[in-house]
Amino acid sequence: MSNHTKGEWKADISLTYGSQPRVGTDDKLVCCVGNGVDPVVAQEEWEANARLIAAAPDLLVACRKLVEWHGARDNHEVLLKADDQNHEIRVAMIAIAKAEGRS
Repeated sequence: MSNHTKGEWKADISLTYGSQPRVGTDDKLVCCVGNGVDPVVAQEEWEANARLIAAAPDLLVACRKLVEWHGARDNHEVLLKADDQNHEIRVAMIAIAKAEGRS
């Protein structure tokens, strides 16, 4: 893995035969990405998945900020439900719900 600040999420995408990309922090492996069948065939997809998983915490923060800053609110400054938002904010709210396990 390349050098990063301790605790920063990252993806180890340096594959050798029989290995899978790994995602986690310096001190904790969170998951392996891939199906374990053929690392040569699936390497590009595994690398893309590992990078996406490593970026997920930052993407979630960005979506939350987008909704916080640009979401429509009622007269009492309460954020409206996703169904009452414009398309972009609605999509961000749905993605946040998925990431938080609230589908």
